[in-house]
Amino acid sequence: MRLDRIHIDSFGRYTAADLGPFDHPLTVICGPNEAGKTTLLAFIRHVLFGFPTGNTSANKYMTNGRGAHGGRLHILADDGHSYGIERKSGGPAAGTMTLSTGDGTLLDPAQLPQLIGHANQQLFESIFAFDLDALTKFDAPDNAEISSRLYGAGAGVSRLAEVLKSLRTERDAIFLSGGRNRPVNELLSQLDVVNDGLRAVEDQADQFSRLTQEVHSASEEIDKLNGDVRDVAERRADFDRQANAWEPWVKLKGVREQLLEVPTFDTFPEEAVARLERIEERLREAAEAVRAADLKAEQARDAAGRTLLDRELLEHAETIVAIREQRSAFSGSVRDLPARQVEAATEASRLQEELATLGQDWTPQRVDTVDISIPRRDEARRSGRDLDAATQGVREAERARDDRRRDLGEARARVSELERAPGATPIQLVAPISLATRIAGFGVLLLMGIIAAVVGRAFGSDMITGLGIGASAAGLIAVAYLLSERAGTGQSAVRVVGPDTAQAAAEAARNVEQLQVRLDEAGSALQREVDRREELARGWSGWLREHGLPENLTADGAGEFLARGGEARARAATLGERRDRAAKVERDIAAYRELVLPVAQVAGINVDETSESVARAADAVGARYDQARSLQQHLQNAVESALERERELAEHQRRLAGIEEECRALLRAGDAPDAETFRRMASEHTLRRSLEEAERDLIETLRLLLGVDADLEALDRALRVTTREAVETERAALEEQRHDLLEQRDGVLQRRAERQATLDRLEGDDEASRLGAQRVTLLEQLQQRAEEWSRYAIARALLEHARRRYEQERQPVVIEHASRFFSDLTGGRYLRLYRSVDDERMFRVIEAGTEIQRTPQELSRGTREQLYLALRLAAVLEFGQRQERLPVIVDEILVNFDPERARHAAIAFGNLAQHNQVIVFTCHPWVRDIFSQAVPGTAVINL
Repeated sequence: MRLDRIHIDSFGRYTAADLGPFDHPLTVICGPNEAGKTTLLAFIRHVLFGFPTGNTSANKYMTNGRGAHGGRLHILADDGHSYGIERKSGGPAAGTMTLSTGDGTLLDPAQLPQLIGHANQQLFESIFAFDLDALTKFDAPDNAEISSRLYGAGAGVSRLAEVLKSLRTERDAIFLSGGRNRPVNELLSQLDVVNDGLRAVEDQADQFSRLTQEVHSASEEIDKLNGDVRDVAERRADFDRQANAWEPWVKLKGVREQLLEVPTFDTFPEEAVARLERIEERLREAAEAVRAADLKAEQARDAAGRTLLDRELLEHAETIVAIREQRSAFSGSVRDLPARQVEAATEASRLQEELATLGQDWTPQRVDTVDISIPRRDEARRSGRDLDAATQGVREAERARDDRRRDLGEARARVSELERAPGATPIQLVAPISLATRIAGFGVLLLMGIIAAVVGRAFGSDMITGLGIGASAAGLIAVAYLLSERAGTGQSAVRVVGPDTAQAAAEAARNVEQLQVRLDEAGSALQREVDRREELARGWSGWLREHGLPENLTADGAGEFLARGGEARARAATLGERRDRAAKVERDIAAYRELVLPVAQVAGINVDETSESVARAADAVGARYDQARSLQQHLQNAVESALERERELAEHQRRLAGIEEECRALLRAGDAPDAETFRRMASEHTLRRSLEEAERDLIETLRLLLGVDADLEALDRALRVTTREAVETERAALEEQRHDLLEQRDGVLQRRAERQATLDRLEGDDEASRLGAQRVTLLEQLQQRAEEWSRYAIARALLEHARRRYEQERQPVVIEHASRFFSDLTGGRYLRLYRSVDDERMFRVIEAGTEIQRTPQELSRGTREQLYLALRLAAVLEFGQRQERLPVIVDEILVNFDPERARHAAIAFGNLAQHNQVIVFTCHPWVRDIFSQAVPGTAVINL
């Protein structure tokens, strides 16, 4: 059976959805988390087996009334007929199921189990449609379907461990070495006590001996009868085995008779018909590919021949590339040129304004000749500080002179006051320095001040003018004071009155003379300060002339003048840069025009002197060049396409020839002249293989019934000369004989019991008789117990031997398949696996090289999941061979596999897909890619 298409009316996240057709043996459905992969798996399960019922916690995938809950599966049976399985909510709790043929004819829903090989829901979800959780629940005790498919494959030995345990328990319950409470141990102890008593009483009565002998004879007769009963039971057991083996033997005989009618093939390809059909399908596909490739090659050659090129324009490719690369720069230059010209004009205007602040005759060239360095500015600042200090010295000298003059006036006033005193004697006061000399000195100061004021005014120097005016005023004031003093002094006399007055007058006269000296000294100091200031003024004027600066500048004005000169020089430099930048832009525009003009002429495009015309021409040249390049690329692509199509055609032809040779090789391998004969021979070969496998299974069944070492040829000879009715008749006769022997034994047992009763009556009279009878009884009981213990021990030993032979040689076919799958999945790391008879749920794997045996619990998680996957794949094969080949649907089962073993798993699924349809759900792109690479022809559906 194969799943063809899916239609979902409403289920989970799906509404009115269609998927399919699934026409490839292996399909990978890839999508992110919550894309609906698990929902699809649940939908397939629910449509086949019904929606969850009752108060279950299982997800029912309801959709809030967006349509009828449910949908439809379209399937293809192995016989080629198509069917539709539809299930919707309503009616029974599990939903209403409708079964129909491909043309819509309704069928009885009871036929669905037959379509799916009578697989129930637990079997389907455990082996055919499972996810990672189900894969890891392999050992769950309630997973009855896996147990029935794997453990039940060896029917006849499933209770062997229980039987072995029961035999050992029964055996040890009779006798255990070193035990005390076992029956044999207790009988031996009692026998020792009786023997001790008999040795103590040796004289026994004749009657007791006779009775004892009779009892012993009866016991021997009983033993003989028991032996006869066992012999009859064994013979009856032989006929029981013949009766049980009759049906398998009849089937075996029929199979062997069919084998005689089917031809024998020494060698014949495996899966012959499937391989032939795949090759024929590939032949059809390859032939179609050759026809398509031939048509594409012809079309590519036509396309290459129809393309025309503008080769003259393509020869200027480098120039056009340069035009394109410089196009943006050209537009920027055209935009920037007016701005650059305006900037240059603005800088020129600002420069003229700054030169005007320096003076009428100042030009940029003259400004460049002036030293405006920091040392020159420092010299101007030092000269200014020196002149300021000199001016301050003159002021201080004037204040000192004025102070001396005031003190002298006060002293003279004191002398005049003493002269006017009554009886004073006049005293002649003579000035130590003549007034004429002092007047002449201050006259020179007045003259120099006037000259300095005139010079400062002429050169526009406020500082020199101020110094000149100050010196002139000081000289004028000094001369006027001396002239007024001259008028009041001359030959003055002091009139002295009395001795005290005379003394005071003398002191006042001396004070006047001292103050006069100090005044003269102050005048000299003032003159020195004025001379120093004049000398500094002359030096400043010389410094200005030396450095080409206006001589009317003050020290502070010179610093400001030099700063403005520096600004003008910087402005002139900026103006040069702006003019150079504008000139460069003009050169760039002209160069770009010269670059465009020749190519434009080649392209037949007119260009005038304007920048707009040059830009339009550059754009037009680029467009024409793009068109030419596009045509050139189109031609190149057409040529390459033609060559590629020719190569593809050759490759398809080579592949077609290879497939044809592969087909011939397959026919030669089957020694068949044609495909039809090959199919007939393959059918006969398959039939023979099936009959041979059935023969092996029937032989194994007979050995399980009769024993591993049973002589099947003897069985065949015995059953061929009898009938089923004769066997049953013999069984009934032996049963009747056994019944007669049991009645005889009961009579002897009764006689022995009577003799034993007589011995019991004599027991009170004779201790020896009692002990003897007790000894006989104990010996009989020991004999019976020994026989029972021997039977259990021998039976257990035989079964142990059979178990070991079975585990080594008689593993079920499904386990053999699982061994091959597990070896392939692990890359040959493990040789095989086998199932323990002691515990049917216990598997052991054998490691390659070391032969070490491991249980699943001793494996890593990924390897354990690979073991469980191998067992499921084997169960899928076994189910398909016996019943129906159902699709295998898995969801995210490779997430714990490493990349190499994931690739082996993909290959295993690819091999399985030759028999059963395989659908893989995953959210991992790497899983999808592994399947696509490992299994050619894998179909991929991305959700």
